[in-house]
Formats: sequence, C-alpha cells, structure tokens
Amino acid sequence: MIVLRPRLRGLVFKLALFYALLALPTLIVVQSVLLLHEFHQFTTGIANGSLTRAAQTGAAELAAQWPQLHRAEDPRQTALNLWLDAWVLRLQQPRGGLTPDQSYVLMELSSTPLIAALLAPDAHELAHSSAGSQWTPDLPTAVEVAHAVASTNVIELPGSDGSHRIRRVLAPLRDAAGNVVALLFVELRLSPPWRHLLLDSSFESPT
Repeated sequence: MIVLRPRLRGLVFKLALFYALLALPTLIVVQSVLLLHEFHQFTTGIANGSLTRAAQTGAAELAAQWPQLHRAEDPRQTALNLWLDAWVLRLQQPRGGLTPDQSYVLMELSSTPLIAALLAPDAHELAHSSAGSQWTPDLPTAVEVAHAVASTNVIELPGSDGSHRIRRVLAPLRDAAGNVVALLFVELRLSPPWRHLLLDSSFESPT
C-alpha cells in the first residue's frame, strides 16, 4: 500500500485538474447562454410595451394618491420620493415586476437598472427615486414634457442601443377633472450581457 499511495495521489490530482479544466469553461458557457436568453426574453417584453404599461399603471396609482402625497409644506417632497423608490423596487421584483418571470435579469446586469422622476407640467423636477452615484438619467426636455401634457397616453422618448440599452417613457398624471398635475418619468438602463460578461469580468449571479 505504501507503493500505491504516490500513484493514487497523482491520479487524484490529475482527475481534479481535469475536472476543473472541464467544469469552469462549461459553467461559463452555460451562464452566458442563460443570461443571453433571459436578456432576450426581457427585452422582448419591453419591446411589447411592458415599460409603457408599467408607467401608465404607476401614473394612475400615483394620481389617485396625489392629494395625500404632494404637500406644499414639504419642499423636499419626501413622500413622493419614497413612493418613487417603492415603485421602482416593485418593477424590479422577479415575479410581478416589469416583465413577469424575467425581471430578475435586471439584478444580474445592473445594481441600478431603473430610475424614476416626477416632473411638473412646466418640466421642473418635483421628486426622483434614489439612484446613488451609478448614473444620471436623461430627463425629458420642456418640449417633450409639453407633448406629454397634450397627449392622452404614455409617450415613448428616444432611447439608445449603444453601449447600454436605454428606454425612456413619460406618463401624465391627471386629476379627477382631467387636468395634468404632474408627469411620471422612468428610464431603463441595462448593459448588454456581453459587456457584463467580458468587460465587467464577472460570471457571478447576484440572484
């Protein structure tokens, strides 16, 4: 048995090395394929209007709570900021979020995939969700806000398909008389899976 021990140890080492060399590339390939599939499913949902519908539903919900949340004596509009934070978190939920059963890809590709803001009809900002230092949203121009005020539906604003996938929508909030009291803006910003896997040098799954 003393003679076999060195051979056995050498065999175990070779098997472990072979397993590591085989398993790591396989895991990377499987992770990449799954992430690409999830990203495709998610972006298909966005293209089919999931972000627009979410903004429309959020605007209707916020409009119903507007008298309670918007208070002139609170210059920082704390209640509106908190509502926007909670709404963005709901959109990021894996189930029942922006795109049901696919929203978990948001957490894999970005720590801050969504930012929401509330604008007055004259285009000045009333409140915004917490974005940290990740990125600054491209808020609508005064012309885009005026267009949304005159519209009866959510409007899609110009986005981007460059280094990041960016989608922007703007939804008017109307009171019981039909007047626009504010506008809900939301911007989605995701890096493509290849950028996450190659440039970020990350194969982990935060989910």
